[in-house]
Amino acid sequence: MANRITKKMTVTRVSYGLCELVDGEMTYVEQPDLILKGIRSKDFVRKHLTKKHGADANVSIKNIDAGEHRFSMCLEDFVLAADVDVDESAEETPAGNPAPEAAESGMVTEDAPTVDEPAGDSSHGESSSDESGDDGEESNFPW
Repeated sequence: MANRITKKMTVTRVSYGLCELVDGEMTYVEQPDLILKGIRSKDFVRKHLTKKHGADANVSIKNIDAGEHRFSMCLEDFVLAADVDVDESAEETPAGNPAPEAAESGMVTEDAPTVDEPAGDSSHGESSSDESGDDGEESNFPW
């Protein structure tokens, strides 16, 4: 079984559509669901949709589902759909540490010396012996 990411969140999911007049006939055009953070009232949702589509748009709300839900998705799908936050990882790693290049290439690295590299010696030539990357800090990865 594949690894899954699960998170409980309080959201308001709104199913709605726009009523449009096409060639003298009223048509209902289904819109993608709107997801809002937190529990929102019908008045708030209506104001938000009016602001989004304009004051003269005829918005028809089908369903509002507000509450705490448990969301889950496959780890592979999450990694494919998620944006890589390069700025955050660059701020957390000290200069001269090769971890950002490895993170951008998709490889997961750990802060442990390799077999080929003796402790305190750097084969990259960029960092001195006191910047070997193993300074007692935790890994930059949240897991």
